[in-house]
Amino acid sequence: MNILILAALTRELVPIQDQLVSVFERKPAVSLNFKKIPVGLKESHFNFREFQSGKSVDICINAGMAGAVSSDLQLLDIFFPSVFIDDKNQSISFQTPELLTGIMPEEWKTGTLFTSKKPVLSTKRKNEIISDYRAHAVDMEAYTIAKACVAESIPFVSLKVISDTADSDTMTIFKQNLDKAAEKLSRHLKILIDLLRNKEGTLL
Repeated sequence: MNILILAALTRELVPIQDQLVSVFERKPAVSLNFKKIPVGLKESHFNFREFQSGKSVDICINAGMAGAVSSDLQLLDIFFPSVFIDDKNQSISFQTPELLTGIMPEEWKTGTLFTSKKPVLSTKRKNEIISDYRAHAVDMEAYTIAKACVAESIPFVSLKVISDTADSDTMTIFKQNLDKAAEKLSRHLKILIDLLRNKEGTLL
């Protein structure tokens, strides 16, 4: 199973890579390919095939941080989006999250992930996102990757850890939580990959 893992920050990607390589390097049935992507990934700047390294990809995982929009999400919660939406209110969903319903950890939260072109730094903007998109969390890359995966017919999932509150305190809280959030994300990515391996052959 060839898995492509995309993350936007070095401080996300390094602990993820360290944790997963140590676990899966002894499992030849799993091949992990880690790539760093730009923060605030723009569709016009994203060529999915550049990240494939000549290998076919069985599933793409976008791992990283997200801001809590819904009051149902708390700092350091693990968020497993079922729907991805952009600022044009275009949404994408995949079968894979549905396949994992019932077997994923109970602590994982699900819902809609809104991909913003800019950091969300005010309560006003946060409330607009809730009203306009009915989102639960916000990031800056997932929708773009999801759209590219649709074009390439590659299954896609995203796993996020809530690192901030998507308001005027975002930058302070994000910096305070980044290392702890990245460590927790790494542990839960291992769980996700094990779940995906058990569902290999049914991913769409």
